[in-house]
Order: sequence, then structure tokens, then C-alpha cells
Amino acid sequence: MTTPLNVSPLELHNNDIDISQPLDENQPPDLISTYLSPVYSAPSLNLILDYYSQSQSTSNNLVIWNLKNLLVLNFLLISYIYYLIKDNYQIIGIKKSLLLNSNANLFHIAYFLLLILSTFLIFLKNYNNYFKNKSKKLALNNASELFININLNNLILLNEKTLSHKNLSDEDQLLLQNCQNVKLFIYRNVPIAIIILNPYTQVPDSDQFIVKIMGLNVRKVYKDIGLYDDLISWAIERSLTLTNLYNKDILKNKHSVNEIKLKKNLILNISVYSFCKVIKQSLLKKKFKLIKKNYLPTFLGSFYKISNDNYQLSVNLNEISSS
Repeated sequence: MTTPLNVSPLELHNNDIDISQPLDENQPPDLISTYLSPVYSAPSLNLILDYYSQSQSTSNNLVIWNLKNLLVLNFLLISYIYYLIKDNYQIIGIKKSLLLNSNANLFHIAYFLLLILSTFLIFLKNYNNYFKNKSKKLALNNASELFININLNNLILLNEKTLSHKNLSDEDQLLLQNCQNVKLFIYRNVPIAIIILNPYTQVPDSDQFIVKIMGLNVRKVYKDIGLYDDLISWAIERSLTLTNLYNKDILKNKHSVNEIKLKKNLILNISVYSFCKVIKQSLLKKKFKLIKKNYLPTFLGSFYKISNDNYQLSVNLNEISSS
């Protein structure tokens, strides 16, 4: 289902938005699509960090309830029980061997299970560090590796200039222009979904225009209402627009085709964790293809098969123009 949108510019009227708090019922229940603006700088960062928080929670459940854990536990438990009764079971049988020292056996089995549980919890804590470290790193540098060419600190400072209608510098205007590569959905004046695009520095002698989706997240409670479909559709449209603008700029400046090639193909890339099923369904619906699975480090990838999957959409501009 694709959510109907009311696309309009937002007034900068609230500089203290907390996405972790319940929505304000006094705000109008409008779902609005907008670009990143100064007032939504901090909430946008929090939305991106929320992606890693959700990923940590989802992956925890995946690890805890994984069938492989039960198989390993059964193997270890049977092996330990065999160790306890190995001297007697061939003579008096398994049942009598267990009953022979029932209290002691129960104590040893309980202690063994507690040891396994403790080891598993220690492993889970270290496993959590993978997502915690990613989130912490992003928070320390305001997710500068995701918000390409957008300094969130500078964007927040821009708020005062915007409200007072002061003339913006070329640098400020460029910053606001780059904000058009970030799309937000606002509900009751609170951002609930975000997507960030990064048009790479293009290779002059290539006919491919490459864009990467650097961040994509919808708050958990709104995941199933079609917002991912809308965000990805916008990403495709925006990427096509950027490609056409790039080609127009080449023609406008009369660059030789031999020096800088016109872009004939759009390549849109995104990486998502293998357990992000809703995102993957939306990507496949939009004709993205799985290119590569990058299994996470150590036990996470090798045993639980958790991966960071690369998806790609290739669009031939000539086919679009002729259709």
C-alpha cells in the first residue's frame, strides 16, 4: 500500500522535537513529505540512530530464538549427561544411572545449564557492541559519513538566519541545496521516516551516474503502512532528476563528449541488514536486485548467517525517454 502524501513546505516553528516521545495529539494528523530543513536536523540524526537501535533489537531476537542454539544446547546437554553416567549406564541402564545419584546429577546439570546461559549472555553482550559501536560512532560525528555534504551543526545554526530572513551565503545556499537529497515524512510535526541520498563524485569517462542510499529508516510503529515504498520511489525519482541535471550541466558548459561522457545509466545502490525484511520487500518490489551478501564479522556471519546485503537498481535513461 502506498500512502497518500500531502507534499508542502514546512514552517520552521518547532526547534525542540523529540522523536522518542509520544506524538502530540494537539498537532494536526497530517502526513507531510518534505526535505531536510534546519529545524529537523537533530530529529533526523536521531531517526538514523534509531535504525541501529531497531537493528540491535531485531538481531537480538534472531540470535536468541535461532534454532541452531537449541541444537547446540541439546548436543552439549546430552554430551554432559553422558559424561555424568558413562561409568554406570552400560551396566544398569540410562534411567537407573540418572536415578542413582539423582540429587547430585540434577545439581550438576543445573550448574552446567547456568554456565551455558552465562556464556551465551556474555557473547550476546559482545555481539551488541557491533551495533552500539556503529551508533556511537555516528552520534560522535553527527553521522557525517551518511549526511554527505551536510553539516548538521551548520544546518542548525542556519535556523536563526532563515527565521530572520537574512541573506544566505553561497555556502549556506549550497548546504540547503544538498538538503534536497534528504527526504522526511512528518506526522503530527514529528519526523517518522527518512531517506538520505549521496550522488557520488562522478567518473568523467563513465556513462553511469551512481547514487547510494546512505540511510533509510521508518519508526517501528509505522513500518507496515507503505512508507518504505514511498521513500524508495522518491529516491528513484530524485536520482533520475540528479542524473538529468548532471547531463544538462555538461551540455550547458559545452564540455566535449570525449572529455566528460553524458550519463546513460543510473545506478542506485543500498546496503541493508539481512533481517530487515520490510525494507527488502520494498526494494524487490521496486526492481532492485541482490548483488552481494557481506556476512558480519566473526560468529555473527559464520554461524548465524547475518549479513549486510548490497542491492542495486540499474535504469537505462534511453529506455525511459523512449517510453
